[in-house]
Amino acid sequence: MALGKGLGDILSEVEEAYGKDLGHIDSFELEEQGARVEELRVDRITPNPFQPRKHFDEKALHRSKQSLRM
Repeated sequence: MALGKGLGDILSEVEEAYGKDLGHIDSFELEEQGARVEELRVDRITPNPFQPRKHFDEKALHRSKQSLRM
């Protein structure tokens, strides 16, 4: 995933990743390299204090919020 992409682009990359056959990947090797997948409770996620964007379109944020609820 790259920064600066829209949510639709990011979600399509996630969907593509779920569709891949990862049976050939050695998960122990990946773990040794520091790669891991973790589930987080939503209340553990905090805003990035170094977020360069200071102004947000409230209507666009609301639309994004609604689309995530579906």
